Amino acid sequence: MLENVGRIGGAAVVALGLMTAVTDSSALPIRYTADLLLTTTVLGMGGVGFNDINTDLIGQVLNHRYATGYNLVPVQWPAQLSPFNGTLTLDQSVKVGVANLDAAIRDPANTGPQIVVTVSGTTLVADEEMQFLAKDPTAPAKDQLSFVLLGDANRGVFKGFQGIKLPTFDVIPVVPVTKYDVTVVAGEYDGIANWPDRWWNLLADANALAGMGLLQQILPQEIVDQFHLNDLGSVHSDSIRYTDLAQVPAKDITTTTNALGGVTTTYLVRTADLPLLRPLKSLGVPQDVINVLEKVVKPIIDSAYVRNDPPCALPQWLRPSAPTTAARSATAARAAGGTPTVPIAALRASLRSMAGPAVRRTSHRRDTSTRPQLAVAQVKSRSAAA
Repeated sequence: MLENVGRIGGAAVVALGLMTAVTDSSALPIRYTADLLLTTTVLGMGGVGFNDINTDLIGQVLNHRYATGYNLVPVQWPAQLSPFNGTLTLDQSVKVGVANLDAAIRDPANTGPQIVVTVSGTTLVADEEMQFLAKDPTAPAKDQLSFVLLGDANRGVFKGFQGIKLPTFDVIPVVPVTKYDVTVVAGEYDGIANWPDRWWNLLADANALAGMGLLQQILPQEIVDQFHLNDLGSVHSDSIRYTDLAQVPAKDITTTTNALGGVTTTYLVRTADLPLLRPLKSLGVPQDVINVLEKVVKPIIDSAYVRNDPPCALPQWLRPSAPTTAARSATAARAAGGTPTVPIAALRASLRSMAGPAVRRTSHRRDTSTRPQLAVAQVKSRSAAA
């Protein structure tokens, strides 16, 4: 119960955060194209509050990565999130977006392989479309379609609510299992795409809110001006607009393959400083003091993310190992469409390897081999004493 309350606290700010990502067109280009060079057509969608995008905005994303050489096609949606923006709920907006996106995917005019690029609120559209296509036998082939998600809430602040209908939003967050390849880009400390795993770390929560670019949107202007909150910037927007994926270190790129063969590649875009501390310089705090403060605060904030946990030292026999002979035989049989058969010797070897090192048992039975001699010695002793 307490855990759900904490998660709801994080999700409650997303409505405004999703709008923050798109309400300032000078700060945030609404579409970014995929890092995957599979497609010639890029289908781009904007975020909440930004329903009308164009090819110029699509071309700005990811450091102008797809500004040239691609057929850029804007896909519109209502972009509303009642009661904060418009009269439609987020779910209603998403459903219209799914219909429009599906039509664009099937439009013969959009020739060649396609890549769907969604930002912030429309990442939910992409996930719903993937669910729909998974049940459609006429869906495009795997090599003809791919998805790119920027500032994604389903894999960020909503990940603790999978399958649960969220009030206000009316959406049910789901990360779909899809045959298509997906690229996910998340800025470090972005409150939408990179919400703290340990939500009870309030300092990390505050830093994530600052990274979302939310505070300067919801607080009175006089407070924003007094405390220089515009200096917070927006990790959410910056990761979408300025990131060059070719410069992301390999250690910040993770790849997973699902049951349908779809590969998800996730880029974590590091943030050089703590968004929470950005206003201090404008408030007159010396840089040396800010540096010392960051050394103290950063480890506390970073401890809220499981990616920063130290690796667990496991005994060798508990560590994952290469597939055994038995496992390889079974896999090969399934791939050939037959029934897996495993040689008895291979099966026994596999079971022994899973059981771990043999433990030598020590017998606890008493040694009775010397009892007769002891008894004779005791009788002689008594006789001599008599």
